[in-house]
Amino acid sequence: MLSHGCDDTGQCLSSYYISRLRIWWEKILIRSLVDLVGRHCDILSLRVGDGPNHARTFVRWTIFKLTRSSINIRITRQRHSLEMMLPVWLLPVVTFVVASSSGGILAAPLQEFSPTHALITVVFSIFMVTIGLSLSFIILTIYYLRLMVYGLPEGATILSSFLPLGPIGQAGFSILLIGKNVKSLLPLTYGDSEILKASTTGDTINIICLCISIMLWSFATMWVIFALLGIQEVARESRFPFKLPFWGLVFPNGLYFLP
Repeated sequence: MLSHGCDDTGQCLSSYYISRLRIWWEKILIRSLVDLVGRHCDILSLRVGDGPNHARTFVRWTIFKLTRSSINIRITRQRHSLEMMLPVWLLPVVTFVVASSSGGILAAPLQEFSPTHALITVVFSIFMVTIGLSLSFIILTIYYLRLMVYGLPEGATILSSFLPLGPIGQAGFSILLIGKNVKSLLPLTYGDSEILKASTTGDTINIICLCISIMLWSFATMWVIFALLGIQEVARESRFPFKLPFWGLVFPNGLYFLP
């Protein structure tokens, strides 16, 4: 590894493993693919004639050109710090919550065709909203620590303070849909579960979902107040022009107010 002129041990190891991956790609995987295509073309030629031989020649030539082409592998390392932390970390997490609400919307018309598939959709939505909401709480805890230690973000980035409304508000809407769907799907007339066959299970779950939604709405309202106070504080100290971060005023507030 010293012959490559690498000063960083991690960089040398990355170059070594990338070269080994290139050798595996060219020598093992591609050759196995060529042999597999050749065998299948030979079998076809025995059944339908010599036509597949042309296909075999073309496929082998194409794979040969692919092996000789350059293969670029990029490894991106991101370094995070508490000082640079922003609520934009919530954006990958919002997808879980939005997908769960979509499942709650689809489950209602699906009941007319297949109650079993509608129940599976609702259960999957429960998993999705639980994962998204749990990760959101973790990230919001880190963001609250960032505010306590380093203060408010500077400039137009303060508008990202509205982003916590997205997963929280949409999660409340999703849980409301889950409660309504469970109420209409239960009790079940099949299976061995005594809980799902009970006549009061659907109403109980619907009430619990309603209470959770009210709690989430209250929590989101707290973040609305925090965001407004933060924007007022930053706007008094400095003026920031219209920039890309202003989209943070549309997306999270829509998820909070529209449902």
